[in-house]
Amino acid sequence: MSNFIPETTAGYKVFYGASAASTDLLGIADVTLSELTPLSTSLKGPGIIGEINVPIMGQVGSMTMSMNFRTINKDLSVFAMPQPHPIDLRAGVQQIDAATGERTIQKVRIIAMGSTKKVALGKFAMGEGNGSSVELEITRFTMMLDDVPNIVIDKLNNIYTVNGVDMLGGLNEALGI
Repeated sequence: MSNFIPETTAGYKVFYGASAASTDLLGIADVTLSELTPLSTSLKGPGIIGEINVPIMGQVGSMTMSMNFRTINKDLSVFAMPQPHPIDLRAGVQQIDAATGERTIQKVRIIAMGSTKKVALGKFAMGEGNGSSVELEITRFTMMLDDVPNIVIDKLNNIYTVNGVDMLGGLNEALGI
């Protein structure tokens, strides 16, 4: 039986678009992925001591993705356009099999769609990058591990699955969708 321990991100690339015609975003220095925070409500009343913060099933708060660029370039400028922006991040995560000591690469792919919240052009200083960045509000998010969808969220089409389990199944059934 294998017991894989993730070690490091061995490499990654970020593409604009999610097809064979996607273009490589060469100016990216790093990417901060979305946090998945469930929407919640407070529950209090008779029979409850104090208050309980409970998650609302299948509901996710605001999701953002930030990309930092080394310098201002044409890749950064496309995000100034008020349109949905498709992002395809492909990574190789180095892992070690604890039983055999063999190292392998796990494929990780993040596909996201979002609109620009902010384009920061950064600053200029001699001999330094200028710290430009983009922040997107994500409405569609897919995380795949070794080509298998692990998390799929599409906020505009009532889709939310984790490891193949439909987190909105009961709600969508109740709503007749």
